[in-house]
Amino acid sequence: MFLNYYIASTFTIIEYTILIFISMRNLIIVLILISSINIYSQDISKFGTSLIENYTTDDYNSMSKNWRITQAENGLIYVANNSALLEYDGERWNKYVNENMQIYFSVKAIGNKIFVGLDGDFGYWQYNEKGDFVYKSLYPKEEEKDHKYEEFWNILESSGLIYFQSNDNIYIYKNDVLTRISAPYKFNSSYLVNGKIYIEDNKYGLFKLKSNRLENVIEGELFSNASICGVTQLENQNTLLIVTKHHGIFILKDGVASEYKTESSEFLKKNMVFSFKRFNNKYLAFGTVLDGLLITDLQGNPIQHINKLGGLQNNTVLGINYDRDNNLWLALNNGVSCIKLNSPITQYTDYLGKLGTIYTSIASNNKLYVGTNQGLYYKDLSLFKNSVFEHGFKLVKGTVGQVWKLKLVDDVLICGHNKGTFIINDTVMQKVSLIRGGWNYKEIPNNDIFIIGGNYDGLELFSKSGSSITSLGLIKNFSETSRFLEFDKFGYLWISHTYKGIYRLKLNDDYSRVVEEIFFDIGDFTNNNRTSIYMFKHNEEVYFSDGLTLYEYNLINKTIEETDDLKIEKSQFYKAKRVFDFNDFQVLTDDNKLTIYKKNYIKNDSILGYIYQGTSTTMGNNFENVNQVAKNFIVSGKVDGFTIFNATIPKFKYKNLDDGPLVREIFVIDENNNRKNIIRDNLNNIEYNERFLNFRFAYPSFDDKQVYNFQLIKDNITIRTETNNNGKFVFRNNNYGNFKLIVDTKLSGNNFSNLTVVDFRINRPILLSNIFIAIYIIFLIIIFLILRFLYKKRLKKHRKDLETSKKLALKSQEDEFKRNDIEQQKIINDLEKQQLESEISSKSYQLANIAKHTSNRNEILETVKDKILSINERSSIKMPKKYIKEIQNYLQSFIDESETETMFEENFKAVNQSFYKKLINLFPDLSPSDLKLAAFLKMNLSTKEIAELLNITSKSLEVSRYRLRKKLKLERSDNLISFLLNI
Repeated sequence: MFLNYYIASTFTIIEYTILIFISMRNLIIVLILISSINIYSQDISKFGTSLIENYTTDDYNSMSKNWRITQAENGLIYVANNSALLEYDGERWNKYVNENMQIYFSVKAIGNKIFVGLDGDFGYWQYNEKGDFVYKSLYPKEEEKDHKYEEFWNILESSGLIYFQSNDNIYIYKNDVLTRISAPYKFNSSYLVNGKIYIEDNKYGLFKLKSNRLENVIEGELFSNASICGVTQLENQNTLLIVTKHHGIFILKDGVASEYKTESSEFLKKNMVFSFKRFNNKYLAFGTVLDGLLITDLQGNPIQHINKLGGLQNNTVLGINYDRDNNLWLALNNGVSCIKLNSPITQYTDYLGKLGTIYTSIASNNKLYVGTNQGLYYKDLSLFKNSVFEHGFKLVKGTVGQVWKLKLVDDVLICGHNKGTFIINDTVMQKVSLIRGGWNYKEIPNNDIFIIGGNYDGLELFSKSGSSITSLGLIKNFSETSRFLEFDKFGYLWISHTYKGIYRLKLNDDYSRVVEEIFFDIGDFTNNNRTSIYMFKHNEEVYFSDGLTLYEYNLINKTIEETDDLKIEKSQFYKAKRVFDFNDFQVLTDDNKLTIYKKNYIKNDSILGYIYQGTSTTMGNNFENVNQVAKNFIVSGKVDGFTIFNATIPKFKYKNLDDGPLVREIFVIDENNNRKNIIRDNLNNIEYNERFLNFRFAYPSFDDKQVYNFQLIKDNITIRTETNNNGKFVFRNNNYGNFKLIVDTKLSGNNFSNLTVVDFRINRPILLSNIFIAIYIIFLIIIFLILRFLYKKRLKKHRKDLETSKKLALKSQEDEFKRNDIEQQKIINDLEKQQLESEISSKSYQLANIAKHTSNRNEILETVKDKILSINERSSIKMPKKYIKEIQNYLQSFIDESETETMFEENFKAVNQSFYKKLINLFPDLSPSDLKLAAFLKMNLSTKEIAELLNITSKSLEVSRYRLRKKLKLERSDNLISFLLNI
């Protein structure tokens, strides 16, 4: 019932059965062309297999079987899968499933809609205004259908009409109106050729649809059971090329059909064609059931044959699509594959491991030789016609083992082997030397006789003569393993040991002995933590690199130092491990890739291409091997085959450079880890709590991994830049306002896409929204009115309080004046008291002086009285006693002290009454003599003066002072007078 589905479902069993019997496929058709063959006009390399990007069920997370592929206007790839519609944007696969888990048999991108044909339904998917991808069914309602169950295997579009083809009907859709055309018997397939619809009926042959009527294209039953799988028009508009599943290719011209026999015909008949695509106006792609994809020119001449042994996931190709970047997409019975036809790189992959790891290659004697860890293999170039018939590599007898080097010297092919050195004459090996480990061979500049060979044990000297070479044995005085050799312009031989350092050797005149050796340890000239050193020759100068810095030999200082000679080329050489010089190319190797330049023109704009280690599994670890095997071809060995660079394939000019990266998703992850999609139309109305935005962009160009450049702008100021290769940009900002996100992507080489600009606005926080601002204003007005009322009330109270305060202030002022008067009076009294005390003190002093004066006077008078008596007694004339007595009485009247002393005492006590009172209160045990002595001391009289006043000796005074100190309880260190002055 379901013929096509049944056949496709059995392909896997057939495929694996045939794989058991298929011998090794040599899909690489390398390299040297016979001069009569002109390939330079080809857009697809005829040599080798184009690079393949395989996508497995793990990548797209759906069932293995895929039926058809289409590309939308925006570049997205859509695949009709056995259980879903798959979408691929270059960064991520998405899966879209109908409610009934139906099988998708066909898919066609038309405008912004993706039309699909399913089992029992057809319709289209489309992104709505919310950014959701939604499905709409166009299939007639149940009551409008007939009772047959339909599977829709193809979708076509012409002049605004869309055709959905099942085995039983064709539905024509336009403006939500369906027109149905039933099959004469059963429709098998349908095709669009130059705007015309061709339909094959299983029983009645090929028809053309005209005005919704079926017209038979050819009479008879030639195509009634042929199962057509492809129709295209050749240069003659009246000529159709018809591809059948089992019977090959036919030409239909003027109603007459004839078989179109080509080199590919038998292959197509044998392997059952299921899908067909004409592309680039000059190539035909045939997807087979049993043996993968065959690409031919319009004449059926094979260009490339790609099957599972060439890297395809599966040998059954159910659908083919040609994208806008010149890639072929294959819907496989197991997976999806992208064939990168626009690349100048093709490859041969030895999936069965019959060759081993390739360490060297060369073209000679009209053969391609490859040296591997298993031996030396060759293949005749005369067989490289891209035939689908197999012509395998053959082993050169006797070469089993590790082949390190193949080198042509004057048409002599030298083979460096772990067993020694050999010459290869066509397919015959000839022994030259059994000194083991032929690493390398270097011709001596300006010398046509000798060749220097490097091996495990040092250096070996060879002489050449005609078509042979002869070993002259090991060169003496040097035994270090010698893999990398270079002669400088002064004739010195440099040998690089990757992990030890560098040797500079001088050989004698006949090159048989090393006469001078200088060793430069890696640590002596580089501080790089990387412990590898690489050597190469450029413009006759020998350079060394540690992967970060370039070095060369300083002839004056005899040291290896950093160089700046390379100037503009320097940056390209910094990371170079090795540099290969060929007649037409220069190849630099680093950790990631081989970069191919025009000869002696190393600049970014002269890069011809890259061979990436990640895609071609190049050797690495300093075992990179690159050879130019023809004028426009470079071969690079890899661990499971080799890669070919074809310089005749021009760099593909991207058709989609005018496009910018697509905005695939904009969403928010909230604090609960919930996702919310942002509607594209609402980008100018994003709430503040949704400001943590996630953007995802994709640029559907499928050659290399894209590099996305982001620039975030606010108020015409760049606030953030970022670069990554996943197309994701996370916006984290506590600000609000208008923002602009600008995105572009860097493609292969120096190509950049156009810019994609996303404008978005983060609204103010809700607390700063217009409503809240209005609330704030009203609230402020209310607060203002309340404050104004309170202010007036307070002002009134303040005035009242002010009046009360004034009264209180006046009263207080009056009281203050009174207090001031009292204080002033008190001060006056104190001053008067102080003045009185001062006067008393002065008077006390005066009393003391008076007392002293009185005492002195009495003393004088006593002396006068005594002198009168004395004179009278000594005089011869004596005065009468009567007179003398009168004189003495008179003088005695003045000497009488009692009244004077009494007066003195009374006045002295009155003056010092206050002092006495304080002193007696403090020291009640003081006697009157003590008080008098204290008063005299306070008056600051001298000891003599006090003794005279007290009428005692100075010694007695000291005793009195001591007794006074004791009664006053003074320490020895205390000053008596200071103590009394402070009382």
